Amino acid sequence: MLKRDVKIGGRYVAKVAGVLTVVKITGEATSGWAAINERSGRSIRIKSAQRLRSEVEPGESVSMALVRERLASMERNKA
Repeated sequence: MLKRDVKIGGRYVAKVAGVLTVVKITGEATSGWAAINERSGRSIRIKSAQRLRSEVEPGESVSMALVRERLASMERNKA
């Protein structure tokens, strides 16, 4: 994902501590963005847009977003 594609208030699949999870971007930080891990409720900082894998569609559940991202990852690894 590119820096210009990141929206404040958006929900994204991100890799946090080696695990894919859904985060909500709450604002800009000095380097990157402030976000909340929706699974744990903890505040985190996303320093690079590369950690964000894909945007979560409105109304899409957390589990469906993670399944969709894992399937996409498997397809990329096949090629």
